[in-house]
Amino acid sequence: MSEVNRIKKQILRHLVKTPATFWELINYQDSHIVNFLQAVKELIQEGTLRYEKPYFYLNKDLNITPYHNPGCLICSPFSKDPYWKNILDEFLKITKDRPLPTSDFDQGFIRPEDTLKRTAFIYERGDLENTEIFILGDDDLLSIAIGLTGMAKKVCVVEIDTRITSFIREFCKRRAITNIYVKEY
Repeated sequence: MSEVNRIKKQILRHLVKTPATFWELINYQDSHIVNFLQAVKELIQEGTLRYEKPYFYLNKDLNITPYHNPGCLICSPFSKDPYWKNILDEFLKITKDRPLPTSDFDQGFIRPEDTLKRTAFIYERGDLENTEIFILGDDDLLSIAIGLTGMAKKVCVVEIDTRITSFIREFCKRRAITNIYVKEY
């Protein structure tokens, strides 16, 4: 996906919820202002967006999931939208029985909250929805956090630890998740 298309997606998922000013929209994208302006210009030229001072509006109904604000991922993560809090609660339940890290594979421990912060960061960048994600080594269970969002088109995990691959496969089976693929190497 091109940079401008990614920014368009960031803009549109915010505008599906509510009209916004230039300065509000710029906060919901993460690119250079030149690319942001290009994306806005193209959306207006395509007829998707219109500008009536001081707000941008959508011209048509779009099949886009509205933006789920995860809040500040440093000081108040998952406080803005119950969507993220619900995923965190579910992820904490799932990971309490996870395999513990082992030095055999140079695994470290990451808190479940931090794994979900990584997921939210990927989401905020526009790199989660309807994308294909490759994960090399998943001892932090990022694939499960992504799976709980239901946003990715496909997640491919390559992992050496069979305890982890079995855990992910069992999660997918219990939840009838069919877009997470696990391969041992």
